[in-house]
Amino acid sequence: ASVMVASLEGSGSGVAFHNGRSVFVWTDAHVVEDTKRTRTIIDPRSGQPKVAVTFVDVNLLQDVVEDGRKVGEESRLAKVIRYSERHDLALLRVHGGSWPKKGVQFLKAGDIPSPGEPLWHVGSMHGKHGCGSLADGVFSNAGRLRRNFEATDVLEPVIYDQVSLNACHP
Repeated sequence: ASVMVASLEGSGSGVAFHNGRSVFVWTDAHVVEDTKRTRTIIDPRSGQPKVAVTFVDVNLLQDVVEDGRKVGEESRLAKVIRYSERHDLALLRVHGGSWPKKGVQFLKAGDIPSPGEPLWHVGSMHGKHGCGSLADGVFSNAGRLRRNFEATDVLEPVIYDQVSLNACHP
């Protein structure tokens, strides 16, 4: 379910999931940030200027492996449909069918792991050169409240689940 997300100037990892009709990919907003385009338009109702934001499609790549050996690569284009700079998240919708075939399954509220339960990260820690990277770690805590990282966190705190994983940045 792991794919590489290639934007105009960089790349990173993403995780695919299916909802029955479409395939979506979660990735970090900073991975697709260079595809963001803004322009000022005039709102026809109010006559006031406003900023329109669009994104250039990104390329998704996944290695084809047979008998433990890479034999090729598959790719699809995806559209950025949601983007949150504050949470560093982007949601992509894959163009053209049910690719990739496998996707992740999300946990139900009652299936949240216990602190200390093992976790794995599968992705592309260094873009294309890190495809297929695997890191282990543990689930640390559910429902953590993040405050005071940014001024907006006081009025709109962020709730997240905390994990401890090996991570590297280029």
